[in-house]
Amino acid sequence: MLSPHELATLMLVRSNGDRIQVDRADLHELLRRELTVEDAASGLQRTRLTPHWASILRAMLRLPQRLSRRVLPVHGDPYAVSGEHWIVG
Repeated sequence: MLSPHELATLMLVRSNGDRIQVDRADLHELLRRELTVEDAASGLQRTRLTPHWASILRAMLRLPQRLSRRVLPVHGDPYAVSGEHWIVG
């Protein structure tokens, strides 16, 4: 299981893999667990997500959009008891 700090590091790697400090302990842990890889072929040390974890992170980042859709009554009354006229908003 990833800690919140490791998850945040994964998001940093996803957005700025070429700018992240490679001496970070959390980054070394992600490398050890094979969640990220270092790409030194270009002469620059760049850290990137593995394809598997890139797809997992993309799915996780879409999750808040799905959770933000709330079920609301048609007439906008959040305290309505009747469930007959509910829509997904």
